[in-house]
Amino acid sequence: MNIQFIKNLSVLFITCSFLFSAIIKGVVNNKETGEPLIGANVLIEQTNQGSATDVNGTYLIDNVKSCSECIYTLKALYIGYEEYTTTIKVLNENDINLNLLLSPTSLEVETTKVTAKKRRDKVTDAPAAIELVSAKDIKKEESTNLGSYLKGIKGVDFTSSGVNNYSISVRGFNSSFTSRLLTLTDGRIANIPALRVINYSTVPQSSKDIESIEIVL
Repeated sequence: MNIQFIKNLSVLFITCSFLFSAIIKGVVNNKETGEPLIGANVLIEQTNQGSATDVNGTYLIDNVKSCSECIYTLKALYIGYEEYTTTIKVLNENDINLNLLLSPTSLEVETTKVTAKKRRDKVTDAPAAIELVSAKDIKKEESTNLGSYLKGIKGVDFTSSGVNNYSISVRGFNSSFTSRLLTLTDGRIANIPALRVINYSTVPQSSKDIESIEIVL
């Protein structure tokens, strides 16, 4: 009877030993400056238990199972710092105070190289808005007045004071009195060199003579 009692007592003792738990706590600091690291993750690798450090760099993991053979791997992670790993033994109900020092490390990211090359382009080759008066439009208008073909084109103003006396202004530049507005007929400048004004009498006026008109703004 005494032997049976001892066996039962032994079983009861072993069962109770698994109920022991401990607390693991400490502070996580920058190894170089000693400053506390806020938001560092401290976890026990063999379990799902862990903690994040507070504003003082303090972490606390409670209810950690303790026994004579409880050996855990404690890991600390923080962006921009080397991973810290250490092995700890949790015996009986003894709380563990363990301060961790993490070393800063450089983050390696994929780099992108951007190069620029300057090139020379002619101003005449640069992109520009072009308004086109087609042969169909010219034939439909059938006028001897050049301004009739340019009506309704944005940025173009036409002023007439007679049959052949008129001026064309594109965005404020008058073709008769300024060189800022260039007028060409088949690639030739339509002006009087001596007077440096446009001679509109040399510009074709009818649909029989004009194939198309281009206005480059």
